[in-house]
Amino acid sequence: ALAREEAALRSRRQQLLHQTVEGRPLVVMSAWNFSEFEVVYPSLQQHLCVGGIYVRLLLDGADSAAVSKLPQPRELFNSLHHHLLASDSHLLAATTQSAMQQPSILGSTAVSIAEGRGGGSPQGTEEMQILCIRAMAAVYHAHAGAVGPCEGLEHLLRILDHTTRRPVRNHLLLLMAGLL
Repeated sequence: ALAREEAALRSRRQQLLHQTVEGRPLVVMSAWNFSEFEVVYPSLQQHLCVGGIYVRLLLDGADSAAVSKLPQPRELFNSLHHHLLASDSHLLAATTQSAMQQPSILGSTAVSIAEGRGGGSPQGTEEMQILCIRAMAAVYHAHAGAVGPCEGLEHLLRILDHTTRRPVRNHLLLLMAGLL
């Protein structure tokens, strides 16, 4: 899909370069506001993007050292953790409250995320959660010193304790092994 988009761009560029007016080459001067410029790649719309980084491409892309080249690993780790927590509609409300003040709310949201309840299809939500967990593990493995201690460890343990989905549990165990 990306190759088709690039080919269409090259084709249109060639068309513009070969235009003539009264036998003379047409010179096109363009001015544009670069701060408002945006390129939309439809092929990337299906990918999870957290902190401006496409998570699946970070993990499974051609550059195997991409994780070690991250400019702000702590911010990405925290964004991935927040995205994991916010993947369930009930969980979003709970993340704004202190774990010390409302432990029962966090426990119920841990169960709801572990069982896949919430917006979207459970399969899509599960895949997104696994991607977030895998990326958190990879970022922490490569940048443990920069990321520092994980502040949501108790909540991750509750998800691990209540999940009935084997792939989520397996990836959470790998993350826990990296965090400890």
